[in-house]
Amino acid sequence: DNFKTSVFLRTVYFQYLKKKEKENNIKNKKGYVSFEQVFLKNYTQQTKDCWDITEYFLKEFKKEADKMDTDLKVIILPHPASASEKYKKIFFEKDTFFNESELDFNRPQIIYQKILEKEKIDYLDLTGIIKSQNQDVFIENDLHFNELGHKIVADVLKRDIDNHILMKRIR
Repeated sequence: DNFKTSVFLRTVYFQYLKKKEKENNIKNKKGYVSFEQVFLKNYTQQTKDCWDITEYFLKEFKKEADKMDTDLKVIILPHPASASEKYKKIFFEKDTFFNESELDFNRPQIIYQKILEKEKIDYLDLTGIIKSQNQDVFIENDLHFNELGHKIVADVLKRDIDNHILMKRIR
């Protein structure tokens, strides 16, 4: 199954690149978007292209899930700087040359929500839950959850899955 998924993703990605190359008549476009650019209030074309690729993959995942008659749910996990003033401060001290007036730390979640709603893909945005915690849920100087963060996410996902199963039984 992992092999099939890998082949599917690679195939979808190359189909997308061929499509974009034809649309834009671009040959061998190079360059990467640094993660911090997803927070910019004004995106470069390169960042917009990355969001287009994200939307394309989400559409393809939805098509595959529909073909297999299975449910698809996307979980939105916030960047630490999107969820905590402490990590926002660290972000500006260490991770960026942008200033705060150029950034919107809620923008990635909003864009994901718009894409997912447009494509009618079910999602669970954990940003509010993570923001509401009174304790640190991230590993210090890392983008990953600590033990408490993992427990909170696991508890929320378990409740969501249990509710989903219950609703399927009721239907």
